[in-house]
Amino acid sequence: MFASLAYLFYKASTEGETPQLKSASQKANAACDEIRAKFTRGLVNQSFSRDKEAGFQNALLEIILERYDGVEGGFWSKAKSFESYAFPTYDGASPKIDVPRSEMEALSRISAKAVAEGKTQETLWKGRREAMISVACPVQSENYVGAVWILARVPYLSGEEFDQLKYFVLALLVFVAVQGVASLWLLYNWAYDLKKLKQAIYEYKIENLSGIEASREPDLQPLVLAFNDMNSRLKSYHDTSAELSRKLSQAERLTLLGRMAAGIAHEIRNPLATIKLKLENVAVRPGDRFSPALPVFLEQIERVDRLIQMLLAMTRPLDLHLKDVELRSWFDQSFPSVFIAAAARGVTISARIEVPSWRFDAFHLGRALENVLHNAIAYAPENSEVKVTMASSGNRLSIEVRDHGPGIPENDRPHLFEPFVTQRVDGTGLGLVLAKEITEAHGGHISEIGNHEGACFRLEIPWPKS
Repeated sequence: MFASLAYLFYKASTEGETPQLKSASQKANAACDEIRAKFTRGLVNQSFSRDKEAGFQNALLEIILERYDGVEGGFWSKAKSFESYAFPTYDGASPKIDVPRSEMEALSRISAKAVAEGKTQETLWKGRREAMISVACPVQSENYVGAVWILARVPYLSGEEFDQLKYFVLALLVFVAVQGVASLWLLYNWAYDLKKLKQAIYEYKIENLSGIEASREPDLQPLVLAFNDMNSRLKSYHDTSAELSRKLSQAERLTLLGRMAAGIAHEIRNPLATIKLKLENVAVRPGDRFSPALPVFLEQIERVDRLIQMLLAMTRPLDLHLKDVELRSWFDQSFPSVFIAAAARGVTISARIEVPSWRFDAFHLGRALENVLHNAIAYAPENSEVKVTMASSGNRLSIEVRDHGPGIPENDRPHLFEPFVTQRVDGTGLGLVLAKEITEAHGGHISEIGNHEGACFRLEIPWPKS
């Protein structure tokens, strides 16, 4: 509203007599020059015959003056005096087709002067309610000597009336400005209290629930009271939630401990049962049966020891020692047990290494990859191939191990990385768990991306942040 009043005051100051007359003069001269130029071009190009001259003049006047509101005009010649005339923007009930009689003498005089002097003439006549601007532009050629004349009427208020309007708008503008300042002051106070309220909410900590101080603005006090009431209820909910969370965490730990105990008992009971059975057989005929049973004893004891070692490895915190590792030599030298197991099954291991080196803990990541490779060899058909690919994408190293075995059953996929989940007779169900822990300790991720043509595990290791 303030901007609208300011604009109104500006218009009242600028729409006085002088600006209006200046605008009307520019409009009249522009219309006169345009009509003269196009009529002269028609004469030079012989665009019309002498008997069509009046029609061409009328067409020019109607078309051009249509764009100049409140402007009338025509042609004047020494031979015929007033010729064509048009006032296309006239607001009367019927079209105006005659030259204004009261202005004919003045128009004739200014047109004759323009022809005599060979240049545009302009006159101004001021009345009580309007002013009139007359413009005449000379047109001279071999076959025509005359002028284009334009008459622009400018209605205007008197200076006294304009002054009264300006003073009224100015007074209204001052009133609105005072009201605006008062409103701004009120808004400032509101904004200050709202800012304090917002800051209190931003600094609100769930660990230390406390209320907000009362506002100095009465209108904001209900908001503060409502917030403090919500705060009291939230504190009660928070205390209840903390207690439930503690009980849930305890229940989850007990459930996990139960599953771990059951898994460990199962994994240890199987080798112990085998050893017990063999010992019973040896007890019947010690001399004949001890030597064949000895490898079985050692194998089962090694299986229990391997289980215990993996459990211990999972309980120890990983202390990573990152360094630049040359991948080809690391792969060739770090997995002797893997190559022995592969040779025993007639499985070939091929490695395509597209990255010369990467930064990681060679020992721990070697343990992770070793478990994945042993899984692949165990499920790969005899005389088949296990493919290892090492490549990089951006700042991540991707290690893929693909076999041509039966693949991962859909029911087992959600539980792949849980303890004691295995389909291998000689497996512990801890290899993939350990591989996942080591990969994530490097800030990476392990996933199974295979299909019905075999399993494929991908280990993604990011380049360490400096």
